[in-house]
Amino acid sequence: MATVRDLMRQDVYAVKARDKVRDVLKLFVEKQVSGVPVVDDRNNLAGIITDADILREVQEPPSFIDFMTFIMVFDSEAVMEEKMYALLEKPVQKLMTTSVVTVTEETSLSDVAQILSRRKFKKVPVVQGRKLVGVVSRGDVVRFLMHEFLSKSGGNNA
Repeated sequence: MATVRDLMRQDVYAVKARDKVRDVLKLFVEKQVSGVPVVDDRNNLAGIITDADILREVQEPPSFIDFMTFIMVFDSEAVMEEKMYALLEKPVQKLMTTSVVTVTEETSLSDVAQILSRRKFKKVPVVQGRKLVGVVSRGDVVRFLMHEFLSKSGGNNA
């Protein structure tokens, strides 16, 4: 039976909780990823930060009083620009998700596929104890399944 060990990626991009959101966004663009694990100095998993966390921070609706102040006092473009600059300088720990669903290298292929599908996750960290050892994504699962299917069906084009 296939396990996470058979398909996980060990070359994982990760950030520290003290890193700035600016660094995370740069990593998202340069490496074309939508989320990265957050680790401590010993490579223990501390959380995860994703494009959804960033979007949630930018799109959070203001309270009624904030909205009224915004309309009466500020120019909307200037405020938005200020908000973006402030976001870039925030530490990752202010936005990251700390309650992270993880798997181990021994987790079955079907279990990780269910986690990714049911929870609508793009990826899930792979840990050994608390140490980050890899990541497995929906794409990794699909590629592995297609490779296995094509190998068994005689289509060696995989």
